[in-house]
Formats: sequence, C-alpha cells, structure tokens
Amino acid sequence: MTLNEQTYNYIFNEIYTRVLSYSEKPSQFADFLSLQIREIVGARTIIIYTKEGKDSLKLFSIYPGRRGEWANQDDVLKLAELSFNINKIKFIQKEKRDKAGNLLRKLSINNSIVIPLIVANTKIGSILLFDIMDLFSIDSVIDLFKRLSGVFALVIRNSLLYYNLEETVTLRTLELEKRNKELIKSKLELQSLNKKLKEKVDQIQEINIQLEEAKEDAQESDRLKTVFLQNVSHEIRTPMNSIIGFAEVLPNNFNNKEKLRKFSEIIKNRGEDLLEIIDQILDLSRIETGQMPVNYEECNLGVLFGELHEMFLSQRNKLKKENIAIKFTLLSDKKYQYISTDKGKLRQIFINLINNALKYTDQGEIEFGCIKDKQGNIKYFVSDTGVGIPKHKQNIIFDRFIQLQSDKTKSIEGAGLGLSIVKGLIEFLGGNISIQSAKGKGSKFYFSIPYNILQSVKKEQVESGVEPELDWSSYSVLIVEDNVYSYELMKEILYKTGIQINLAKCAEESIEIIKSGRHIDIILMDVKLPGMDGFEATTILKELNPKIKVIAQTAYATSIDRKYALSVGCDDFITKPIYRKKLLLMMNGHLNKNHRAI
Repeated sequence: MTLNEQTYNYIFNEIYTRVLSYSEKPSQFADFLSLQIREIVGARTIIIYTKEGKDSLKLFSIYPGRRGEWANQDDVLKLAELSFNINKIKFIQKEKRDKAGNLLRKLSINNSIVIPLIVANTKIGSILLFDIMDLFSIDSVIDLFKRLSGVFALVIRNSLLYYNLEETVTLRTLELEKRNKELIKSKLELQSLNKKLKEKVDQIQEINIQLEEAKEDAQESDRLKTVFLQNVSHEIRTPMNSIIGFAEVLPNNFNNKEKLRKFSEIIKNRGEDLLEIIDQILDLSRIETGQMPVNYEECNLGVLFGELHEMFLSQRNKLKKENIAIKFTLLSDKKYQYISTDKGKLRQIFINLINNALKYTDQGEIEFGCIKDKQGNIKYFVSDTGVGIPKHKQNIIFDRFIQLQSDKTKSIEGAGLGLSIVKGLIEFLGGNISIQSAKGKGSKFYFSIPYNILQSVKKEQVESGVEPELDWSSYSVLIVEDNVYSYELMKEILYKTGIQINLAKCAEESIEIIKSGRHIDIILMDVKLPGMDGFEATTILKELNPKIKVIAQTAYATSIDRKYALSVGCDDFITKPIYRKKLLLMMNGHLNKNHRAI
C-alpha cells in the first residue's frame, strides 16, 4: 500500500510535532520514538544505536520485548557496525547474498531498514528496523524516513546532549555537594583547630602569666632571702658582738664582781638569743624536709601554761616591758586539762606566738590559753594589744622572712621566721590557724591541733628551782668528749662538787677505762664522736657494767633522739647548750638511789 499525500503529510506532521515537542530523558524519548516508528511501519523490533568516539557503539534503545543482551550479541552488533557504514536509508533483505543478508539469516530476521542519524554531516548513530510489516510500501516508508531521519537525529542528539548535560550537572552537583560537605567539614575542622589554637593561646597566655608571676615570686623570694640573710647576719652578729666583746673585757674586771656578774649575764642572754636564731633555722629546715616526727605524749595544760607564764614574765622584765600584763586562761572543765598531744611542738607554737606578741606590744596585755570551739573541741589562742596587722597584710605574715614594719617597730629584732614556723608546725600536725586583727587594735591568733583526752594521768614530777648544795667527793665521773672546749666547760661546771673527773677523748678509750676496772659512777657521753659513736659505746658499756649511769649529751634535740638514746641504754638525755643548774640537778638525781631517769 502506498502512502497518499494526505496520509503522508499527516503522519509526518504528527511525528515531527510530537518529536520536537518531546523533552524527556534519552531512554524515555527512545521508547517514545520507537513507539511512533512502530505505529508507522509495524516493525517487530527497533534498535537505536549511538556512536561514542570513533569506533565504539552504544545501545541507545531496543523496542519492544527483546533484552539488551540480544542487541549486544555479536551478530546484531556486526549488523549495527555495517549500518554505520551506510550513510543513507537502506532496505536490506535476508535473500541478499552479502554480509548484511547473511547476518539477517543467522538472526532469523526477514528484512531490515537502516536509518542513519546524521547531524551537520556527522553521523551520530543508526536506527535499525527489523521485520517490517507490509502496511505500506517500502518506498513510501523509506521516503517518509528520509524526511524524518534528520529530525530523529537532531532530537536524539539534543536528547543525548540534554542527558549528558543533566548527567554532568548532576555529577557536578554531587561533586559540589561533596565539595561543600568537605568544605563544611574543613570549616568545622578549622573551627576546631581555631578553638584548639585559641585554647593553646589562652594556655600560653596563662603560662606566660604564671611564668611572670613565678618570675615575680622568684624575684620576691630572692629579695626576701637577701633580707633574710641580712637579718640572720644581723641577728647572729649582734649577739656574737656582745658575747665576744664582753668575753674579751672579762679578764680586765676580775676584781669587780658587779661587772663580772653583769657581763656574764649579758653573755648568757645573748648566747640564748643566738641559740633561738639557730633553732628557728633548723626548725624551718626540718619542716620543709618533713624530718620533724609527731610525738604524742601526756600533757598537763595547766603545768604547760604555768611554765610559759613564768618564762615570759622573765622575758618581759628583761625587755623592760613591766607595764604589760601577761596572763593565761584554762578551761574550767578539768577533763580538758590532761591530754595526749605533741607537747614539744605545742610548747614551741606558743613560745613563737607569745614571743611575737611581746615584740610588737608596748602596753596593755598579752593573754594566751585555750577555749572550746562550737564542736566542743580545744582551741588555743594568743592575743595582744599591740600594733595590729592591716587586713591586706594578713595573708603574708605566715610567709618566710616577713616582718611587719612601722614607725613603732623599726627596732624589732628577728629573722622573720617565727610565724612561718608556727604555721608549718600546725599544718604538719594536721591543724589549722587563723587570725583576727586590725591596725592599731592588736591581734588574736587561734589555732587547733589533734589531741586525745586522757582518762588517767601520771603524777607530775616538779623540778626544784633551787640549786642544791652538792658534795660528790666520793663519786667519780667519766667525761667522754672529743672537743677540748666542751670538756673544759664540763670540768668547770663540776669543779665545786668535788667529784673525781676522768676524760676519754673517744668511745674506744671510754670502753678501755671501764674494762680496766677503774671506778666510775656516772658517764657524760657525747653522742657525736670520731670513730665509734656514743650510742654504740653506751650499749657496750652497759654490757660491761649494767649499774653504771650514762647521760647522753648532744646537739640533737628531738624527742626521737631522746627515745633512741634511752633505747640503747642511756639513763638520761641532755641537749646542748648545757645549763649548769640543769646538769647538776640531773646528775644529782642519778647519783641518788631514789632518783628515776627524767
């Protein structure tokens, strides 16, 4: 059947209009185009190939029914490749004895129309129609497709371009989204890095501030150490000046008993001042190194406060401050009088605080003692009516080398260690200290340290303050001492007692004397000796003669040293500097049968 002009024009216009108005994706468009062609010619199968590059083919569409695998099998592809060598519409039949015919026969295809797709003289693909039905004549179909092939090619190319552009846009969008995510991630990482950098900068600034503060602290520490060394030098040289000076003029005043007494008293007092400075330095060192053990023992607060009261009344009079009243307060409840605590350190804390109060008070009163806090525990205090401490300086008074200065206190002596030692001792014992003060209104220190209430107590032995009249002419003493000056002092102290004095310059010599059978009643044993020390010697001496009395004499003044001395066999323990009255009373007790070691 031949297409008449009217039908021909209708079909052309319909396809032309519908094809040009179509703007879907290539796959959808190919299905639409294949459907339109099939309606025209009734082809059983329609395959559209496009050309990528110079040689490769790409299946664009297959319609209907067959799978893409069929269109991609070798014989179909060979037929498609042949079609790419055809630049005009061609009708192929299986009866033809050529490559195309052979391929049709192998594929069981009766005929095929090859429609080249050419745009701007460039072939972009082919449409292969298989098994054309006899709806119209082949010539009419070929003529129709001649007119439509250009439109097909243009639309397919546009569809491909559209698809490629869309795919490119999609890929680019995905790429941009990925890039955007990466940028967001990078931004977050940068923000995190900036935050960390800021933290580092803040840390560096904080470290710089700390370094600056440390530098200032170090400079202040150096300044305070310089002041401390100057103070210590002054505090040591000042009493030494008196000691050496008055010792030098003593020989010129042997006939003047009043001057001898006065000069001797000055030498003694200034020696005690010097000893206080040395003790403070040693105490500070022990506190800082943690070499100050806690020693709990029985403590009668009434006796302790009484001793402190007598001590500072004497100190007050020596400083010509008799106008200052000194008093102490005890809790009315007797159960708080006897406690177990570190008595030595408690005494030392009070001595430093009261001594400090006496230095900075010119009139009024000084009071010390104990009260109960809100929980019913013992709280100690020392108050005065002295110069007071300004609020802004109350946080530094416990620092080392600190001394408050004012017009009234320019002449105050001291190394600036007393309150630092007080705080160190209290904190070492596990206690705490606080202050209430205002400039010109005096100060009040409160402190507490651990203790236990004692249910039963030993009877206190009170040492007599009267020096006894001694006649030891029937006794013999062995002084074990390697220092000639210490020996001369001991000999002078014992001279008037009439005791027979023997000297051993080392531990080994003292052992030989006892082994020799020489009669010795009591030994004054220096602890630090060349070779064998005094403790080891004491152990051996006690094995040789258990009845012999041994008094350890040493510069080591801790309770641990005393306990160790007693544990190795010493009967008693006396610290240097040795006071004449204390030594004589101790020896007298041991030379008496009724005496017990103190």
